[in-house]
Amino acid sequence: MKRIQLFSFILVLGLFLGACGSEENQENNNDSEQSQNESGEKEDKESEDREPDKKLSSEVENFLGTVESMETTLDQSSEDIKTINENGKTIEEEWDLIEKTVEENHPEHYEKVEESLYPLINESQKDKPDVEKVKELTRSTIDSLKELQQNVEEG
Repeated sequence: MKRIQLFSFILVLGLFLGACGSEENQENNNDSEQSQNESGEKEDKESEDREPDKKLSSEVENFLGTVESMETTLDQSSEDIKTINENGKTIEEEWDLIEKTVEENHPEHYEKVEESLYPLINESQKDKPDVEKVKELTRSTIDSLKELQQNVEEG
């Protein structure tokens, strides 16, 4: 019985001392966090600014891959109108996901991409698309997207 009481007393004492120590540590942590915030505020803003660009760079890279798949389709089976139509639809859907971000952050490249992208989408979704025109628009769109991606990566 004495062992149980002794063990209970030690346990309660340990919890009490642990709680007291954590209050002091928390106060010290708050002071150090505050000084870190003052000195590292500029660094935090810079890393926050870079993070969206990393995400956008990845999104542009993925979208570029989708447009390049159109080019592959045209090279391998330019007679397959159903696949060309499906690729055009996929390109349109994926562009819709990143369009607003590109427009807000890179307006000059946004306009250049759209000059060839929307005609590509329109032509590729026709019942009888002009394959040569789709090839030309695809190449132009890929070039514009590569410029955009380079600009996004440079920051």
